[in-house]
Amino acid sequence: MKKANNIIELIENLDSEINQKTNKDWYVPIYRKQLDRIRKELYFTNSNKTFFIAGQSGNGKTTALSFFINTEIEKKFKPVYISGADFVDIYDINIADILYGLVIHLIKISDNSKLFLEEIDTLKKIYDGNIKEEQLKQIEKKYSAKADIEASAGFKFWTFLGFKTSIVNSFAFDKNAKKIIREKISAKITDFLKILNDIIAELQKDKFMLLIIDDMEKLRNLKQIRELFIKERSIFDRINGVKIITIPGHLPNDPQFRTNTNFFYFGKIIEKNPLTGKANNNIEKNREELKSIILKRINKDVNIIEKNALEKALNYSAGMPNILIKIIRTAAIIAIDENYITQIDIDSAIKEIKLNYLPALVENSSITEILFSILSKNRPRIKEKEENSIFDEAILANQIIIFYDDTIWYDINPTIKDKVKFYSQLNKQ
Repeated sequence: MKKANNIIELIENLDSEINQKTNKDWYVPIYRKQLDRIRKELYFTNSNKTFFIAGQSGNGKTTALSFFINTEIEKKFKPVYISGADFVDIYDINIADILYGLVIHLIKISDNSKLFLEEIDTLKKIYDGNIKEEQLKQIEKKYSAKADIEASAGFKFWTFLGFKTSIVNSFAFDKNAKKIIREKISAKITDFLKILNDIIAELQKDKFMLLIIDDMEKLRNLKQIRELFIKERSIFDRINGVKIITIPGHLPNDPQFRTNTNFFYFGKIIEKNPLTGKANNNIEKNREELKSIILKRINKDVNIIEKNALEKALNYSAGMPNILIKIIRTAAIIAIDENYITQIDIDSAIKEIKLNYLPALVENSSITEILFSILSKNRPRIKEKEENSIFDEAILANQIIIFYDDTIWYDINPTIKDKVKFYSQLNKQ
């Protein structure tokens, strides 16, 4: 994509489907330090380690991971990037879903995947009794020449599931398919892990496998998130190779998760710590890098956004790249006739965006009170055990933003700060 020369082209360049990862010229390495730290860990790793990358949805983890692999990593590892969004329902997740999704993805990228999938489809027809006798004789001759298929780890995978090949593509949102798979895998999880590790062994050859599993920070079921990353976390370590897995931003707050866990937090701080009153040394650098995410998509000789308008949008983004992009894109659509974005357009964009958050504030007085306590003291005031879940859900929804500095502190999504105060006072009347 070329850089924008007008508002319409800027809107196209800010489209959510046209991520930074599609254009190296637009990439801004806002997490260079964290990525280099992980690369150093990998350099000394020769075991089945699992590294977790925590952060809130929309703060740039996916883009960073898209540029994570370098020549040094490729010398040592066979990197495989997997988007969890391809095989996971964010509202209903189970460890069996992830193991199944990994097997499907690895089979598809194997050298003989097309041949293998065709053979398995034929075997399924035999298994179901849907092949005539004369066809069966021809197939038997074919198989005598390809008997090694039955010895492969992939074949064992399908026989493990009972040749249910029809559920491959519909799995994530097909409740019946999901039920079958979960029952079979959960009953013999050790056996299934062996199949997965055999497939990894077939693929990695002379290099160590590096699995990058992205989009898991988008999960929304709190109970299942704890089950997956706390109770069943050891299962990830039993998968051969090194794993890098993104996780929801609230998990590092949980002492049970932090115990014996390798994790890194991705987030940008653009204002001083309100608890200590200290300003992080990287604040100005962080602000410039985040503004570059927008400016790199605009021709430098073109003036289509007021300087103060970009600063204002940044202040309302809380250091979250996707919020910043959303504000600027919405403002650009509003300003399309003038071909120039002003502070007034940013204000109008913020009014539109905050509408997405208002129903939660109107319908749930508990979340409003928790948000108001953060607004007042930058720490949550949790009175009841049930409010812990409300607090975590607000983080998942980006109503609350977490900052890791000298201390952990919280702030309200700037686009809704005024409404939090308004509804808190209204609820007290």
